[in-house]
Amino acid sequence: MSGFMRRLSRFVKEAKQSEEGQNMVSYVLLAALLACGATAGMSSTASGVSSAYTQIAGDLASATSSPALPTPPAKSPKTPKTPKTPKKSKG
Repeated sequence: MSGFMRRLSRFVKEAKQSEEGQNMVSYVLLAALLACGATAGMSSTASGVSSAYTQIAGDLASATSSPALPTPPAKSPKTPKTPKTPKKSKG
């Protein structure tokens, strides 16, 4: 690993001396800053999404554990009506 670090150190030193290298270093720093900001934003967004799913799960659990509508009281059985005989028309 030390060989890699030496090569990286040499590359950075050479990059600092040239104008292109200075631009590259500034772009890398900008990318690192954006990555840190994105990570911080994702972390707060993740906690918000997690709390939303927890709320939904709680709502669903309470909705399925208790009946949504009260059950109506039992009706007493009715006796069937006798059919009426049709009236005869005059004529």
